Amino acid sequence: MKKLIVLSTVFFVAMSGVLSPGLYAQNSIEEIVVTARKKEENLSEIPLSISVFSADDIQEGGFKNLEDLSLQVAGFQHSAQGGQAPGRVNSQLRFRGMNVNSLSEDPSLNIATMFVDGVYVIGGYHSIPLEEVSRVEVVKGPQSALYGRSTFGGAVNYITKDPNTDETEGSIDLTLGEDGEMIFYGSFEGPITDMLSGRVSVKSYERDGIFKATDGGEMGEEETQTIAGSLVAKGDNWKLKLRAFHSEDRDGGPAGGYILGYRNDTCTGKTVSTGDPANPTVNPSGYVCGNVPGPGTAIDYFGGTNVIDMNTSLSSLASSWLYGGSPISPSFDGKVPTLPVGSYGMARDIDRINANFSYDLNNGGTIEASAGYNHVATMWVRDFDYSSQSNSSSRDPYISHDRTYDIKYISDQDQRLRFLVGMNRYQQNFIHRGQGGAIIIECVNSFGMPTPWGGADISEPQNRPCAPFLPNGYRGNNSVDTNTGNNSDNVLSQGIYLGIDYDISDELTLSVEVRQQKEEIEQIFARSNINELEFDNTLPRVILRYIPNENSMFYASYSQGVLPGKANDSVANATDYELEQYKVTQPNVLRFLDEEELDSMEIGWKGTLLDGRATLSVALYQADWANQKGRSTAVVNESCRAADIGGTAANRVCNAIGDKVRDTAGNLVYNVRNFATMGDSEISGIEIEGNIVLNDYWTLSGTLGMADSEFQDYQYNFVSAFAKYSQMAGNTMPRYPEDMGSLSASYKNTMNNGWDMFFRADLNYFGETYADESNLATCESYTLMNARGGIQKDNVRMELYVNNLGDEEAWTACTRWSDFASPSAFAVFTAFQGISVSPMRPRNIGLRISYDF
Repeated sequence: MKKLIVLSTVFFVAMSGVLSPGLYAQNSIEEIVVTARKKEENLSEIPLSISVFSADDIQEGGFKNLEDLSLQVAGFQHSAQGGQAPGRVNSQLRFRGMNVNSLSEDPSLNIATMFVDGVYVIGGYHSIPLEEVSRVEVVKGPQSALYGRSTFGGAVNYITKDPNTDETEGSIDLTLGEDGEMIFYGSFEGPITDMLSGRVSVKSYERDGIFKATDGGEMGEEETQTIAGSLVAKGDNWKLKLRAFHSEDRDGGPAGGYILGYRNDTCTGKTVSTGDPANPTVNPSGYVCGNVPGPGTAIDYFGGTNVIDMNTSLSSLASSWLYGGSPISPSFDGKVPTLPVGSYGMARDIDRINANFSYDLNNGGTIEASAGYNHVATMWVRDFDYSSQSNSSSRDPYISHDRTYDIKYISDQDQRLRFLVGMNRYQQNFIHRGQGGAIIIECVNSFGMPTPWGGADISEPQNRPCAPFLPNGYRGNNSVDTNTGNNSDNVLSQGIYLGIDYDISDELTLSVEVRQQKEEIEQIFARSNINELEFDNTLPRVILRYIPNENSMFYASYSQGVLPGKANDSVANATDYELEQYKVTQPNVLRFLDEEELDSMEIGWKGTLLDGRATLSVALYQADWANQKGRSTAVVNESCRAADIGGTAANRVCNAIGDKVRDTAGNLVYNVRNFATMGDSEISGIEIEGNIVLNDYWTLSGTLGMADSEFQDYQYNFVSAFAKYSQMAGNTMPRYPEDMGSLSASYKNTMNNGWDMFFRADLNYFGETYADESNLATCESYTLMNARGGIQKDNVRMELYVNNLGDEEAWTACTRWSDFASPSAFAVFTAFQGISVSPMRPRNIGLRISYDF
């Protein structure tokens, strides 16, 4: 935090030298209206840290998806590989150094969420066409007081385009790029009657693989087809907008890879100091200490350097199990899209419907209401070991659908005392992998406790024997960490909220926002019964805003956010015998986890400089995160349940309820079970964003984000096998860089022939991140350069672009992942670890042509 204070002080002192009028006043930056606080406000006056992109910004920046856009937002990070799995399946939104480390893809555990026209949406962020968006608002910090659940760290809101009410028009946009990339977008809109107008659009995105696998297939194939339609009805004082959206994603195996810890061991022989009082000094081994080796240097499973080499099709053994031998359960059968037999990939269908209504009253107030429905159905078959070794494969379908209702009254905003009051209801049903999931591990050693490999060199995977009693591998009818039953998360969240603004004087305004929220949650996990939880919260936000003149605004705020608690999976219904074994690993283990809480403070300044030619915003924040969920494992010999009696599995012999699970030889059988823990951390940082119009031709924009996170108390034994400690106090949260920034330069001019020419260059910097909570392995920073230029006249625009101009080779995502490639015993699956990586796409060139009519 000291570094941040010094930096901000130097910055404000430096700014005092540029507050005087400049030499040029030919151009000024237009005012932008945002709705981040559920009402219209000028961006320069809203007392929040918020980044906004207009439709023109999106087109001129060449942003194809939210990941592209996130590189130019201070305090926000988004990548396709949201968790540990490469690909577009489980993307995550991250804000201000925060990272969630949860066991499942459950949206209730996300620290941030996406809205479309103010309506909550679940997943599939990459499928939403940015061409459909008139404005993107990225709001940083807790937004729980007004928006409720899943806005713990921030929120992203897409405001879609309204149809033209005056005349019929359309647009066609075609992009042709390397790797077989083709993007077609078309829209048509216009008035239908005097009061009704409509808009329809389609988009097709296809891309071949960007890397070649040794099995002959391509990695990174992606395809998305979307169609959207909207109707807007308007009267003198009312407006109704209806919008429907459908998309289909059909991706092949992702472009990713796996860096095995024992193959790339730089830890052995090193001594590391920790914040663990039980292990203050450790000697880690079998993992990466320092920089994670990059593309071309990391050693793969077979001893070469081709790490980006995942299988693109299943082995005959795996295919026979995942595409037939293990039938999909009724929960998913016929309800999720299918994949070609024998292939890895992701098939996802999304349907969204939303309605927005507003009515202006004679007293200057407005009534607004919105409703939305989302349905996401996904089939996901993946190479579970992320390597070219054919050992582990899984099938993980999921279905989610939710309904949102919101109604509010906004008072006359021209009064000294202003307010809004509203209520909302959110209902979610999410079902995933537990019942429909399936896995096959083609080579394991044993089901018991670990034993030596008979003196064999375990650094060579081929010297690890497979268990003789499993000639066809281990076949599970769910994922590794589940056994029977169905994983689901059903939520009913209801709240009332109030926001009051009072002008204490012409310069000083006090804002108080509060939400009273009640959540009822029903969770069913594979190793527990139905768990019903209920949470009641009062969530405040208080803001003091000071506007000394028309060019400057200061603010300070305090806010609270919460994430719901949960049943602790296997622990929730553990027998006393099992619970004692969990306590050996984590003495404070709970059957049910408390809510996570975030107390956040923020101060900021926004200003207009150089006679309106420049804007600048600065925000400093500090937050305390309590009851932060984490993951641990325990090696457990379980008690026999009723369902185990009479079973035929060789590794699960049970004669009576309550007996200890044994194998046919009478030996105790142990399994690795995942469970959740809770900890605390502190977060602080600074965000700076600015724009300047240099003259009639040149415009510059830039961002800088610095985030400092630190665990205060965080038990995480997933890494203890190689790190040799489990208390992460003093460490930094993984997956989020301490510093990130961007710089963009745009040039526009008119040629003698009447055509306008344009050029833009972007420099995006993404700092170092840690691969896991131990902070042993560091993913190196990277710099991404993009350039584009072209000509435009009237309704025609042609553009050439080069992305990754410097052909940078780097990992855009890297995170710890258990070694499922090498044969291992079930009881020690987490003992061997490595790093899952996603590579940056190589330099690629393309042509984009747009035509409006």
